Amino acid sequence: MLKLNLQNLTMIDILLCLGLIASVVFLVLLLYKIFNAAARTNFSRQYKITQIPKSVKVQKYNNAKTYYFELNYPFWAVSKEDSTADKRYSNNKIIWKKSFLYVDKNKLSSDYPDDILKVVHLLREVNVHIEPNDLEKAKIARLKEEKELFLRSAKIQEIVNFFSEKPTDFEKFCANLFRKMGYTAELTPPTNDGGYDILLTKENQKTIVECKCYQPKYNIGRPAIQKLVGANQITAADKMIFITTSDFSSGALTYAKETGVDLINGLKLVELLKAQGFYQESKISIAPKEWQLQVRDLRPYIPKDIYDEYFH
Repeated sequence: MLKLNLQNLTMIDILLCLGLIASVVFLVLLLYKIFNAAARTNFSRQYKITQIPKSVKVQKYNNAKTYYFELNYPFWAVSKEDSTADKRYSNNKIIWKKSFLYVDKNKLSSDYPDDILKVVHLLREVNVHIEPNDLEKAKIARLKEEKELFLRSAKIQEIVNFFSEKPTDFEKFCANLFRKMGYTAELTPPTNDGGYDILLTKENQKTIVECKCYQPKYNIGRPAIQKLVGANQITAADKMIFITTSDFSSGALTYAKETGVDLINGLKLVELLKAQGFYQESKISIAPKEWQLQVRDLRPYIPKDIYDEYFH
């Protein structure tokens, strides 16, 4: 058996051994890079997309077909309260967590979440369906809420515009709404303002209603609610409702709560109208370019100093 006697090795022999080891390591790393480059190229060709970033590693994934991605974000080993680097530690470093993308039977990974996001965008551009991740789902929900609010606001303005020349007709409109809801609705004479506009009856309960058709930006104050409460001193109804196309001041909201007045502002009015079939349900469309995550959407999840250096 050949035994290596280290004592007989010269400095030249040691250097040659180290050089050989370094060459083997270099060759392994080179082959690894070549293999990864080839895997990236094959993946790009398979899905007919441009070359994906060099940081992305492509591996075969033998599980069932999947199309989703997971983003993880870098952070400092030691950070301050604002998540930026604590510079008191000279050996402080960034911890890079891998992000993943699963496509069919391929698993893509990278330390850089923005590079995974780039591949997601490339695939979606050629109609490969990648499921929205949690942040995108939250973005879709927020956009839907904003668009629904816009549609409701637009309808409020339509109501105001329609009744602008005959505000008293708004009272008839509200009476019809309550009739749809199962009430018997009686309008008070327009020349005899007793502090309310409609008397409702349902199941032996009486309700008085005051109606005001104002511009959406107008806030109805406490005095208007007080007037309705005062009117009920005479009528002695079981309930009181104040309905408007606008909104209520904080003072009005507080007083209404104390006195048991139900308030219906413009947004609630549109919801009631929709529920009773006055409006067709508007179909809200949110295009992928609106809800797809962009690099700027990652800012809240990455320390500012890391984001400024690596993600601009």
